[in-house]
Amino acid sequence: MKDLVAKVPGFEEAYEAHIIGEGGVLPHVFFFVDVVDETVRSYLGEGDPDGPDWRQVLAFLEEESRRAVPGAYPVIVTSFLDGLPYQGQSGCGIEAHLGPVMAAKFAELRPWWPGSP
Repeated sequence: MKDLVAKVPGFEEAYEAHIIGEGGVLPHVFFFVDVVDETVRSYLGEGDPDGPDWRQVLAFLEEESRRAVPGAYPVIVTSFLDGLPYQGQSGCGIEAHLGPVMAAKFAELRPWWPGSP
């Protein structure tokens, strides 16, 4: 979490809002509620100009996925990839910009998706 916030500008406020006492942030909640939403909004050109850039988010998450960072990779798969828009929903199309590691995992999550093997 902290690496994403440090490397991709625009998530600081959302991250701070998710801090629960000394227990820290619930990563799945932060990703599902804020990271997916802000990334898709940026992709659609509807995001805050000071918010995260969807390309930076996808590049960072691809690198974390490629490295299979313990603790991070399950959150990326479960709460980011699985939270991306479905066909007919606003933001559908962002999945075409996933890097190879995330695209392969996305195809496993949604084998019926057009373009999945």
